[in-house]
Amino acid sequence: MFKEKNIIIKNPLKADIRFGLVYPNVYKTAMSSLGYQIIYNYINEREDTYSERIIYPSTRSLETNSPLSDFDIVSFSLQYEQDYFHVLEILREADIPLRREDRTSDDPLIIAGGPCASANPLPLSDFIDIFVVGEAEAVLYDFLDMYSSLNLSKNRRKSKNNNGNKINNNGQGIDDDKMDLSPFLDIEGLYISEFNNETNIVLSEDMESIYHLTCPIVTETDDKDFIPAFSNSILLNVSRACTRGCRFCMSSYMYRPLRETNLDDLFSIAEEARENTGLNKISLIGAAVSDYSRINDLTEGLKERGFQVSTPSMRIESITMETLVALKSSGLKTLTIAPESIYSLRRRINKDIKDEEVLRVSSDAVELGFNIKLYFLIGLPYESEDDIEELA
Repeated sequence: MFKEKNIIIKNPLKADIRFGLVYPNVYKTAMSSLGYQIIYNYINEREDTYSERIIYPSTRSLETNSPLSDFDIVSFSLQYEQDYFHVLEILREADIPLRREDRTSDDPLIIAGGPCASANPLPLSDFIDIFVVGEAEAVLYDFLDMYSSLNLSKNRRKSKNNNGNKINNNGQGIDDDKMDLSPFLDIEGLYISEFNNETNIVLSEDMESIYHLTCPIVTETDDKDFIPAFSNSILLNVSRACTRGCRFCMSSYMYRPLRETNLDDLFSIAEEARENTGLNKISLIGAAVSDYSRINDLTEGLKERGFQVSTPSMRIESITMETLVALKSSGLKTLTIAPESIYSLRRRINKDIKDEEVLRVSSDAVELGFNIKLYFLIGLPYESEDDIEELA
């Protein structure tokens, strides 16, 4: 089916905390997620914790084939609202009680993170014990330190005798009990569903304090159902957040301020990742890659180091001919831009890009030999059938 390079193997029996990292969608989607790969590697940096991947529809880990119920902590990566149903399906298939109120300290602690968890934890609050609100690097280690200090995994593992009955430290039977989550209230950036507590989105102070992925998992397969979107690419995180404020975009509002990775750091990260993967293709990752303050220097520098560069959708008004030339010379074949809709509707969503700008960039790109990909949003408020026809 597929082979993987750079997976992390530890002895699960020697891990103080077993952490099941669940992506509630298919493999190719999971392994296209920079965030999912970052969390996997970031947690495994800890000697006391072993993180393994569980990817829908399976309820067993890829690393050791362990069932979900074997993990002390089960963490869902919530990237899209459509995946919420898969979260419930995975819990049910793993024989873990769906509702948190029906779970006891024998069951794994169920947590969730990602943009959907940060934006609004309430839709899944009946099923998830704790939500990470914000960026993982700013809170996850504090959470794991607290979990470890409370001895929750050790207590859970010795809480059952051979007959499946709960026992205390003296081997005597006790009634089922709930896990006490109140100590986690002291950690900013955690929403504990039981307490409906107030918390703030927590962010890393700068790009030097985030985790940069230098040893990503590389999938080797000819099966298109398992080929990640960025297959055979190093994902290079150039920035987080965005200053533009498009009304449909969470990144503009939730993750501010804008933080950029230092140019020399990006070159070092890319070179180290190439050593670990053998890959020469770079995919630049960020909410607005073309807004990176040294985008031309970055693409030129990567080209000089032997990398081929690709980018996600780029902000139209920040694309210059110089930018296009640099991207073309670094190997980019397709330019992706997002006009979204007609001009009047773009203004409503705070994306005030005139048609002349779209045509300018498109004309320059065609002149240089680029293919062009356009993204549009259908179904915006106040949109009419005439607006859709005008797009065509």
